[in-house]
Amino acid sequence: MIRANGLQEGTIKEENSRIARFRPGRRSFIVFFLIFLSPLILYLFIAITKDVSAWKVVLLIAGIVLAFYFWIFLHIIDIYPNRISYYSLIGGRRTLYFNEVEWWSIRVGVFKYMDRFKPTVRFEIEPYVDTGKKPIIIAIKLFRKEDIDTVLNLLPADKEARK
Repeated sequence: MIRANGLQEGTIKEENSRIARFRPGRRSFIVFFLIFLSPLILYLFIAITKDVSAWKVVLLIAGIVLAFYFWIFLHIIDIYPNRISYYSLIGGRRTLYFNEVEWWSIRVGVFKYMDRFKPTVRFEIEPYVDTGKKPIIIAIKLFRKEDIDTVLNLLPADKEARK
């Protein structure tokens, strides 16, 4: 059945049905836990054996670990039939339709001054300038390699940057 706007019934539902959702892998959580493990054990030992006031530091370190876990957990990549969407706690949700993408690539390192404030290993999806949208920059070290490979396979191959 054709609607008044010319779309077939069910087209909107198909465009909004998510193909895949990717969340950070376990490795990211383990790495951040290991970073804080030695100070946590040290202050836990001090709190148990010598100084009761060290419990404040133990709670502070545990709070920092939980904050990092929360920050990592909120990185989400959603792939739809016609668009990609990325959510992070700091950057919010950014969505680009595939026809708005000028190029995409995996970049490692610093090429411009502003790259210093981006993840060192990142997946960049750059929109056309006339769309007025900001690029999507994904810290790919948070995600499993298999998930990133799947995302790359779902993106339009003709937009891959050959730099």
